[in-house]
Amino acid sequence: MKKLVVFVLAAAGIAACGGGGSGPSGAAFVKNQLNRTSDTAEPVSIDGLDLQFSERTSEFDSLFQ
Repeated sequence: MKKLVVFVLAAAGIAACGGGGSGPSGAAFVKNQLNRTSDTAEPVSIDGLDLQFSERTSEFDSLFQ
């Protein structure tokens, strides 16, 4: 669970920087990873991913409801 929190915080940090480029949706990636909750889930490599985040501050509101 701690790794997941670190990942979400890192994703939020990337979102704050505006992302840039033309890669896949960072919000969709994060939400997909959060939906893969299990005790046996394998780590996902994010090396080389160019995730894009919108400027909307409400992007992850649904995660905290």
